[in-house]
Amino acid sequence: SSGTAADESSGSESTGVEPPVPYEPIRYPAGRVHSPVTAYVADQWRAYAETSIEPSEDVFLKAGASSTVSQNTLHCFETDTTTDLGLHDSLAPALAYFRGGDAGGTSPFGRTTLAAETGRSAAWVVDGSPSPFEQEWDAITPRLGLLHHGTNDMNLGATYGSAMVPFHDAMTTLIDGALERGTVPVLFGITRRGDSPAADLWVESYNAVIRGMAQRRQLPFIDLFEAIDPLPEHGLSGDGLHLRAFGEGACRLTDEGLMWGYNMRNLVALEGLDRAMAVLVD
Repeated sequence: SSGTAADESSGSESTGVEPPVPYEPIRYPAGRVHSPVTAYVADQWRAYAETSIEPSEDVFLKAGASSTVSQNTLHCFETDTTTDLGLHDSLAPALAYFRGGDAGGTSPFGRTTLAAETGRSAAWVVDGSPSPFEQEWDAITPRLGLLHHGTNDMNLGATYGSAMVPFHDAMTTLIDGALERGTVPVLFGITRRGDSPAADLWVESYNAVIRGMAQRRQLPFIDLFEAIDPLPEHGLSGDGLHLRAFGEGACRLTDEGLMWGYNMRNLVALEGLDRAMAVLVD
C-alpha cells in the first residue's frame, strides 16, 4: 500500500491547485442551495435546448401550487418600484433579460400561469388533453420551466411513503414533457412541514427524490429547504406550511428582506434564472 495516501493528498493540498473536474455526469450533493454546474452539466442543458422547436429564450414557465400562485412569488420583479436587489446587483442583467420576455402580454415574472393552482399536485398539471402544463406551454413557449411540486403530493396516498411513487411518476411525465419541447426544467425542493410533524419527517426524503430526478438528467435543482429553513420561524407563516413575506415587499432582497421566506425564495429563483441564462444565452 506504499504511496497511496501520499499520492491522494499531494495534489491540491501541496500545490494549491484543484484537480480538474472529470467530463462526466456528477452527483448532486445535499446541503447546498444550487446544484453544481460543470462543463458536462452545461453541455447537457444546451443539448436539451437543441430541438426542432424554438421556444422564447427570455421566457420561463411556472408550474406549482399555492406558493407558485402567490403574488409574492416573482410577480414583484415585474417593475423597479417593487424590486430592490440590495447587494445582489450581479443579478440585474438576468432580471432585465427576463423582464423583456413576452409571456402572453406580460413578462414571465408577472404572468398568471395556467400551470399552477392552489392545492394542486404534479399529477394535476400533467392530466388532461391538453393538460394545464401543455396549455401554458402553448401560450408562452418557454425556454425554462420552474417546477415546484411535492408538498400537496405528500397527502395523496394512504401513507406519505406510498404517495411518493405516483409523485415520481407525475414529475417524470412533467419533466420529460418539458424536455421534449426544448424547455429546460429547473426543479425546486420543498420546505418544512410545520403544520404536521408526521409529514415533516418525510420532507428530506421527498427532497432527495426531487434532487435525484434532477441529477439523473443533470438538470438544475434548487433546494428551498436549504435556503429557507435557517430563517426565523423557518421562513413560514403562522400555519406552518406557507411562506411569509417582508412587509415592504417580497422582492426586496436587502439584508432585512432576506429574513423572510418569500424574499429568499425569490432570490434563489432569480439566481437560478441567472445561472441558466449564463449557460443557455451568454
